[in-house]
Amino acid sequence: MENGYSDDIKQVFRVRVNASSNSDVTVYVDYEEQLQRNRGMYTHNVLLTGQENAEVVELETRISEAEPLVLLKMEALPGKGNDTKGARVSRPYPEQATLRYRYTREDFMNDTDDIFSVSYDVKRLMDAGEMILSGDHFLHYFSPEGLPKMAVHTVFILDVSGSMQGNKIEQLKNAMARILKHMRPQDSFEILAFSDEVIPLGKYRVNEPGAVKRAVRKIRRLEAVGGTNIYDALQAGLATINGTVPHENVAKQVIFLTDGRGFREPRLILKAVQDANKHRVPIFSIAFGNNHDWRFIRQLSWAQRGFARRIPEDNLAEDELTDFYVDISTPLLTHMHTSYPESLVDVYSLVSDNSGAFYSGNEVVVCGKLLQGPRGRAAALGSGVIVDSTSEGGKKSLRFPRVSNADSVSRGTSDTRPLIENLPQRIYNYMRLQELLESMELLEDQQEQKRVRRQAAHLATQNGWVTPVTSMIVHPEGEKDYGPEEEIERDLRNFLDSSPRGRPMEEDLETDAVTERTLRGDRRPILSTSFRTSEGSTVLETKEESTNNLPFSFVDNDPHFVIAVPGLDLPVCFDVHGHEGDVYNLIRDSGSGILVNGQVTRAENRPGTTYFTRLHIALGPVNLTVTTSEITLYTAKQKSQSLRLRRQTPLKKLMYKASRKARSVWDTHEDDDDEYDYNDDYDYKYAEEYIPSSDIMTETISWNNNTEHKYKNIEVITSKRRQLDIYLGDCEAHFVVRRSMNKMGQSFLGFYVQQQNVFSDKTKGILGQFTSKMVGTLTPLASDLHRRDNAELAVFGIRKNSKKRYQVSQVTAWVASRRAFQHRNYVDCLFVRNQGRGLLDGRLRDYLRPCLHC
Repeated sequence: MENGYSDDIKQVFRVRVNASSNSDVTVYVDYEEQLQRNRGMYTHNVLLTGQENAEVVELETRISEAEPLVLLKMEALPGKGNDTKGARVSRPYPEQATLRYRYTREDFMNDTDDIFSVSYDVKRLMDAGEMILSGDHFLHYFSPEGLPKMAVHTVFILDVSGSMQGNKIEQLKNAMARILKHMRPQDSFEILAFSDEVIPLGKYRVNEPGAVKRAVRKIRRLEAVGGTNIYDALQAGLATINGTVPHENVAKQVIFLTDGRGFREPRLILKAVQDANKHRVPIFSIAFGNNHDWRFIRQLSWAQRGFARRIPEDNLAEDELTDFYVDISTPLLTHMHTSYPESLVDVYSLVSDNSGAFYSGNEVVVCGKLLQGPRGRAAALGSGVIVDSTSEGGKKSLRFPRVSNADSVSRGTSDTRPLIENLPQRIYNYMRLQELLESMELLEDQQEQKRVRRQAAHLATQNGWVTPVTSMIVHPEGEKDYGPEEEIERDLRNFLDSSPRGRPMEEDLETDAVTERTLRGDRRPILSTSFRTSEGSTVLETKEESTNNLPFSFVDNDPHFVIAVPGLDLPVCFDVHGHEGDVYNLIRDSGSGILVNGQVTRAENRPGTTYFTRLHIALGPVNLTVTTSEITLYTAKQKSQSLRLRRQTPLKKLMYKASRKARSVWDTHEDDDDEYDYNDDYDYKYAEEYIPSSDIMTETISWNNNTEHKYKNIEVITSKRRQLDIYLGDCEAHFVVRRSMNKMGQSFLGFYVQQQNVFSDKTKGILGQFTSKMVGTLTPLASDLHRRDNAELAVFGIRKNSKKRYQVSQVTAWVASRRAFQHRNYVDCLFVRNQGRGLLDGRLRDYLRPCLHC
């Protein structure tokens, strides 16, 4: 708290400007905030500073909602506090309101900061909430009205170590007395105090005579002494809540308070809590005072579906401790799960602020991406969304949300379109960014932190947001500042402009470096990883180099390759048609040890067309051979082994066994292969079929069964009779194999790279090479381009060859569309003819392999 205002109200934005003497500088700040519903209302606060220098201050707040406003209240006015007389309120429509307030310097009674505050709420029903559609994004607000409050069983785990002596222990005792006395009759609770040891204070039911008084007396007797044994305290708390007689209509929760640091390493405590919390009971944590391990406390609650809050040791601590409990004291729904129609919603894109429970006065917000569907998708969404949960009366399902399309509001008496254009997309990006920033702070693995940081920086620059991972650079209008990046762009453009158009070409570019950062200038950036907030004026740049991720790239159908690359609004795509039995290398990374090969089969009644019907995926300690009929899983018995299928002699057909020094999927090693040279030390001469050796475990999985297999840090899941998910590490990579069937009844396979952060710069293959290749267009993509537009665009690719020189190829592309069976939609893409010639490294035959496992 500073000057009486909490951090969520007092947000500071600092600007440093170099200005010449006797010059004026005006700074305009566009500020966006996602209001959170708390205790039945939204509250918008504006903190005003420096009014003593203003003759007149005018404030105006406009509210526009899709539902009628049922509450509108002025909370505070500058200079008047809670005296809100003088504010003018107009209500042109039930869904809208405008509030105005004007005051002069003489009206302001002091020289301190002050707040303009307004609260409001909208009409709510007992349904699945409100959905707003705009473009290819949606917003789902869920806060049903009229639900009865659930009974709650709370386990309090309270730190009474020596560091709690003095004012803190007294504030804790007073706050607990207030909390217990305000519990409802149907609630129950248990109290555990801990220092060196855990001290149980008993279990209580509020409706039992004298129960609360007995608990308060025991709390009053507590003394602050000893150390901080967090490990044993959390273990004891989870043991007792796991042993509580189960009742599905009772919400269980743990409240953990500490002011210090535990004896054991945080990672060991987190692992133990994860294993002990069998029923995923939410843990809400309070970091009291200033000597706590805030990162650990946040990690604890984040992993256990709760939240953490810092409460300083001051005169307001007692009130803040009580308020913390009030916020979570009245759950209305638990074990929430929302189902969306997979034909209309990309379920992999969903972002939510919900941990699985809905509390009285709050609101659950879910947003995501829409798939291309029928014109009546609003009606289809309205009938297809189901919110399943547990309520006071047992299992409960809510359906039929109210759906409105912000892009096509009928012109009647009220225009309820959002005040911000593309509001669902903006909030989706914002919530996704907050999710990334939070996980970046809480993740232990440094490589994973870097990957998340790059994702957050890219998303922030796309939207023009200043964040902890971005910086803002302002260039005076009209000033030209050519640096090395601009010189490289100029040389590259001159080089490409002088080259023949419409046919493949390969030359060496005489330069030492080509950057992936934004190339400032008058023209469109070739490889844009930054966002221009205004024409040629402000550029937001990431604080780290851009990532080499392959987001949402795949090969499917007959076979269509669709590859997303950084810097292009549309992915590139091309078709590959081989001969019966041809095996193509899709991904080959000597750094991570990942190998993906695919074998094609002739399409029935379609001459010249093929499908992928067999895939081999090598992931270090796990290999998979996937066909349209079954999945074969190979795993090494010894954890130090790394697998690679190989024929060692013409007489013995064995699975190649790596030495004990073999590298796992995360290890890297040098690869001196030339640019298109796929020959290595493996003996392909005798490559045919393979029989596992005695050191290899083999399991055959049917597509018809839903199964889960985990080996070390690799998880293999089959579902829906058509989908195989492969997860590597903690979000390091996610691959999907999709089984589909054409109209002739012929089954085929598709391979999708949903996300990855493991491919090295040495990755090759038809899909893998785009990890380190830069692709761009010489002309801007029109914003209204869509499928079937026969727009001709010059596409170029840049990569380093074996001599570490940049090699440029240029081809012509057309806007086309390709079907993504996994996502049930069509993807617009830049189509390169002649099987990707000129865009792919080398020739197509360079990717042929002598066997599926090679």
